[in-house]
Amino acid sequence: MNLKFWKFVKVKSEISWLDKLSLAFAEYCGTVIFVSIGCMGSTFERSHELEMESPFALGMGVMIAMQIFGRISGGHVNPMISITSVLIGQLSVIDALCYIVAQFTGAFAAQIMLLLLLPNLYVYGTPNPRDGDYKFCSPRISAEMSGGKALGLEGVITFLLTMSFCGMWDLRNEKWIDSRPLRLGVIISGLTIAAWPFTGGFLNPARTLAAAAVNNFWEYCHMYLIGQLLGGVLGALTYIIFFIQLEPSQDVTAPPAEEEKA
Repeated sequence: MNLKFWKFVKVKSEISWLDKLSLAFAEYCGTVIFVSIGCMGSTFERSHELEMESPFALGMGVMIAMQIFGRISGGHVNPMISITSVLIGQLSVIDALCYIVAQFTGAFAAQIMLLLLLPNLYVYGTPNPRDGDYKFCSPRISAEMSGGKALGLEGVITFLLTMSFCGMWDLRNEKWIDSRPLRLGVIISGLTIAAWPFTGGFLNPARTLAAAAVNNFWEYCHMYLIGQLLGGVLGALTYIIFFIQLEPSQDVTAPPAEEEKA
């Protein structure tokens, strides 16, 4: 157990500001890719045809962003993952702030870009934007859900998301780097599918806030953000305190090596 988890946190890093800018731009581009592809699966026409398109699109968006930028910035595309990275000691506080600003900016840019590029029918539910009431890619809860339940459900799935990232970053998993984009895409799709009928499975404060702001639809937005923040931090701390591997060790799942003959 690692009860003194705060010792992992670093305030500053040694990389230059030009490198910080490069890493932040990678996060910006990755978030644009993730939100764009995910939200194109949530258009009005598609949401009425096949509800599973959006979760799969979100997973594919993460896979593409991670494949391109995973070895550059880590491909976080989510403020909760950057916060988790600070808690686990991979990212400094200042670097994480640069990441988070880039992620929120990228999410806003993706939402606005899609509003400009996609047909009105797919974005607003009607050819005339003034007549439509469809909130494109916005956080909406089902009629049977309350704000408190939405908070709890978003907290649970974000808890599992940050736990998954901690497991991926664990030194015991360092040999399986090449499959990270695939694994994370499946994880995002799975968590989103599970929560899709109830909250839409947003998991991401940048995506949540950008959609609410662009569509001017703030109902329950604060519940989503609180749930994601609490669940994400709790998931990271749970893994760090109880499970994290700090130093390389022998893989206990590997078969024992044969002894050399004398």
